[in-house]
Amino acid sequence: MYRWTLAPWGFHPAENNLELRGPEFRHRPETDASALTALLRERGATTVVEGLWEAIWRQDHERAAAQVEVLECLRGLDQSVFLRIYEDVEWSASNGGWRRSGEHTWQLPPSASTRLLVSSTLAKGVWQLYVAARALADETWIDLFKDDPPTALDILSGHGVVALVDAGYKSVEWSVAVLPHAGSA
Repeated sequence: MYRWTLAPWGFHPAENNLELRGPEFRHRPETDASALTALLRERGATTVVEGLWEAIWRQDHERAAAQVEVLECLRGLDQSVFLRIYEDVEWSASNGGWRRSGEHTWQLPPSASTRLLVSSTLAKGVWQLYVAARALADETWIDLFKDDPPTALDILSGHGVVALVDAGYKSVEWSVAVLPHAGSA
């Protein structure tokens, strides 16, 4: 189906038109771990240990913009993106056409809007979004807020996780693991 959008300057083809996509089409620019690390630093995140960042955004407008930027960069990494959420928000995943990858784990389709995700599904907090070749086993649950940082990073790296965001209540505080060599091992 060919979609058109009405804009102030007239009708134009919508971004989600499959007919207009070439073989190299990507929903977002490709990024790498160093770009994600630089963005975290730029957005005021602090280093806990090498590879683990803590970000606390107090202002709502600042938080939303920073979170969208960080997640867009994370979603540009060249692997699949998975989201672990609790039952009360899983309805949005099932209604959004996401693929279930485990108990409370969903693979995000590349076309899912990060801005909409941050403002709705992820707004309550207490979720994990990670980039890896495949979903983590249900029993592999790392809590970046409570677990020993070097141990947690070793476990994630051993499972091929390239990056993981662990969000606290209301998504005000994030712990972000960036493992640049995990995806290449």
